[in-house]
Amino acid sequence: MLYGLERFPLGELEVYEGESDVEKLWEKLSTGKYLLYAAPVDDNGKVETEWIKHQVGGMLTLVIGIIGILNFINSILTGIVTRQKEFAMMESIGMTKKQLTRMLIYEGLYYAGITIVTSLVMGSLFSLTVVRALSDGMWFMKYHFVIEPMLLVFPVLLVLGVVVPVIAGSSQRKVSLIERIRQD
Repeated sequence: MLYGLERFPLGELEVYEGESDVEKLWEKLSTGKYLLYAAPVDDNGKVETEWIKHQVGGMLTLVIGIIGILNFINSILTGIVTRQKEFAMMESIGMTKKQLTRMLIYEGLYYAGITIVTSLVMGSLFSLTVVRALSDGMWFMKYHFVIEPMLLVFPVLLVLGVVVPVIAGSSQRKVSLIERIRQD
């Protein structure tokens, strides 16, 4: 294993290999002026940390993205479940199941559209102001405005805006109209 020893905050990197140099490492570390890396070191003696930053950032983005998508699905489902009796009343006075499904799809697409516009505007503003200011204040961060991940998620939201209401509406139709009207 290669160890990189760097003078804090920035300085030259000294590379040590194996267990034979452990005493030299401990001597320098005890001064409190050095940082120890146990990471890959490139041919120039620089610690390769880019892949670590990408992995951590990617995982955080994935977790936050999954939470956001689950929240989006929950919002659509909650709206449908809480209005089951209302939908049953509409059907009882003449609304067809196809019309109800179309209405729910338009509602899901409306939620998706509002989410897309809001996240595009607010996310971009947040990134350009707060994230840029934070990264400028940290020596180990470099700011890049990247919009592609957002653009990749938007079609997923549109698909969910159609699929979730269709699935929720089909499961709702399994219960008879009279039972749905009597439900509390």
